[in-house]
Amino acid sequence: AHLATSMLFLSLMVGIAFNTFQPRFEAAPVSLLKLKRWVLPTLVLIYFQIVLGALVRHTGAGLACMDIPFCRGSLWPEGAPPILQVHMLHRLGGIVVALMVFLSSWRVAQVGRENPCLRRLALLAPILVLIQVSLGLWSIYSALGLFPVTAHLGVGALLLVTYLLMNLVVRASRAATISETPATIRGNLRPTAI
Repeated sequence: AHLATSMLFLSLMVGIAFNTFQPRFEAAPVSLLKLKRWVLPTLVLIYFQIVLGALVRHTGAGLACMDIPFCRGSLWPEGAPPILQVHMLHRLGGIVVALMVFLSSWRVAQVGRENPCLRRLALLAPILVLIQVSLGLWSIYSALGLFPVTAHLGVGALLLVTYLLMNLVVRASRAATISETPATIRGNLRPTAI
């Protein structure tokens, strides 16, 4: 609960900072507005994966499965105790999150080519995932050494912030499009001489 709340607090602080600086974006093309359906679900998955990681940490499941990529010779050991299931659920969740990050980042990079902020975030996210996976493996091989475990959480938080910023940029672009619409309508409604 503490980590889940802290990640929400971090997200709130990032959102406040983003809105405080009031970034200006040009009106977004329709394709950019459709990115929300990729970015928002990935953001939610990352958040729940972090919470699941906290469950692994605080239930002592971090070293429940020492062999990689399987656990006791299978993907999901039959009749495994809950501690093993929590560990494997975090691993499988990591695979799902990694796939979503690669797919959504690829989509954002394609559609948001003209938006340098989105492009940079889309390039950063897969790099963070690769670092995150490496730190997860290092955590197991180091028997939960302090540095790899702490860095694993830190990179997870950076990934969450990256997707939160992507979401905020897409929303700000949408707001730019909506705010330009009344001016366009007013311009087209000029009275004509009869």
